[in-house]
Amino acid sequence: MAINRFAPILLISCLAISAQAQQSASVGGTNTQTANKPLTVDRRVQLDVVVTDKSGKPVPDLTLQDFTLLDNKQPQTITSFKQLQSVTSTPSTPTEVVFVVDQANPLFSDLAYERKELAAFFKKTKTFAMPISIVLFTDTGVQIQQTPTKDGEALSAMLIQAGQGLREANPTSEDFYGMQRRDQISIKALGQIVMYEAKKPGRKLVIWLGLGWPILSGPSIERLLPQQKQDIFNSVASFTNVLRQGRITLYSVNPLANTQGISRRLTYDTQMAPITQMYQAQSGSLALQVLAEHSGGKVLDTSSDLGAMVSECMADANAYYTLSFDAKPAEKPNEYHSLLIKVDRAGVVARTNTGYYDQP
Repeated sequence: MAINRFAPILLISCLAISAQAQQSASVGGTNTQTANKPLTVDRRVQLDVVVTDKSGKPVPDLTLQDFTLLDNKQPQTITSFKQLQSVTSTPSTPTEVVFVVDQANPLFSDLAYERKELAAFFKKTKTFAMPISIVLFTDTGVQIQQTPTKDGEALSAMLIQAGQGLREANPTSEDFYGMQRRDQISIKALGQIVMYEAKKPGRKLVIWLGLGWPILSGPSIERLLPQQKQDIFNSVASFTNVLRQGRITLYSVNPLANTQGISRRLTYDTQMAPITQMYQAQSGSLALQVLAEHSGGKVLDTSSDLGAMVSECMADANAYYTLSFDAKPAEKPNEYHSLLIKVDRAGVVARTNTGYYDQP
């Protein structure tokens, strides 16, 4: 018997995002309207593009002529282009790395391992090339480190002193409704983090540690009403646009390559297709791994070496290109547009946002 599990609380974190998107009524920025001035819309879409070779090393010598940008499979004129960006080349607004320590979803033993490995990684590195902040997510809410630092030993000590926090139940002992609650508070937490980071200048790499929240999708789990599908669709559109506009790339890092991780991958892989219409929406459309890949980030869950996995994510801050184009007005609200970057160089891979939701 299918369970109608979607609840309004799921969208608490998205309401502010949706409001911002609606107030903006644009693709690239915020506009204003007065009684004597017609509405003006900034339709510029800016993208941060990571280009690497097959071994994962950045490709540093590309020019504008090497890039082709497709919007819904149609070539677009690139209106601005910045060559290879790096941590050292942008000292005024360096890329910030944000570690989200998820203390609400993992097993107690898994959480202890993740925290221990992350603290060791901080302490071993000692000094980072970019500012780093820590976000603690617990059952009771989100604690955000207000002042980022490059001091690895300070980060390690901060993480150890913060403690693991309390949780009402271990995930293995929860029923369906317990998982539903974790799903809801996790999406709310991500919304709070995204809105906070989107206000900052420069790029932000948000690395979420752990399996993420439960993926409660499938015909045997839920049956969503049309309005519920519409709400999920609007939330996906809002998250997608604010992540891109805020220059936030999301990463999912699970250093526990176990059967639970394999099962989770089999589930979220079925949710990866972009949501172009309301009727396609499922609760899994808001899964951590789905949002991460569509933001241009990565999902890493096949290793137990947390330091190596985190370093792979942070490498995206060392070399990237920034380009933009002017989008045409949409025919309807939240009209989905797929994005594809092609590079005229053999053996290279380009990663950026996979799409955006345009407005009339």
